Amino acid sequence: MALTKVSGGLIADNSVGLGQLDGGTDGNLITYDASGNPSHVPTGNANQVLTSNGAGATPTFQSVHAVLPSGSVLEEISLFQNGSSQTVSSGTYTAGNVTALQDLTTTYADVTGSSINYTPPSGATRVVYSFIFHLSYYGGSTTIGHYKLYLGSDEVTEARTTIAGDYKEGQSIFSWIFLIGGSADTATGQVADWNSAKQIKLQARISSNSYPQRLHQTYNWDGGVSGQDHPPIINIRAIK
Repeated sequence: MALTKVSGGLIADNSVGLGQLDGGTDGNLITYDASGNPSHVPTGNANQVLTSNGAGATPTFQSVHAVLPSGSVLEEISLFQNGSSQTVSSGTYTAGNVTALQDLTTTYADVTGSSINYTPPSGATRVVYSFIFHLSYYGGSTTIGHYKLYLGSDEVTEARTTIAGDYKEGQSIFSWIFLIGGSADTATGQVADWNSAKQIKLQARISSNSYPQRLHQTYNWDGGVSGQDHPPIINIRAIK
């Protein structure tokens, strides 16, 4: 007859092996409940982390995003627009391949390399979009360009901006914050939810043909007029 209970004094230290333990469920962890009795932590899912829920509460497996404090960066994407790819928690993103300059016209057109179809991870409350690109005057001394931002098919009207100057040349940064949650507001780009891919892109035009503007290539370089290719960069940060 098998014993059902053995006094602790009859068991030597370090004498109970795996074979003497009761069977359980693959992936469960042994713990103790609030009464001090043996218990178990249910098996979590892939890529979850074991999280303490404080004294008197059984720990649980939770997603990494769930345990991060508000304001934490959930993921960040940085892509040269040269066909490169990056994989983050929300998926794999492949950059465009900008190999030529873009001379703006008096009609709005998509800024090459500015587009990305993005789905933020669960728990994100804002998405920060940044587009870093080279801009230059050419064929004159003054340049005036007008820029507008789109989320999907909607223009974010409060993001409208003008980049202008005399002999202006160098790297420019266009940045905007999209809020997630609450009431949608097309003017600011705020959305009530964001559970599927949305395209973010810029469009631009010049004020008139008297004030031309060139993207993705220098006009002056190393003491003279010389077009040096400068591929743009997209940066995305999803914040909890």
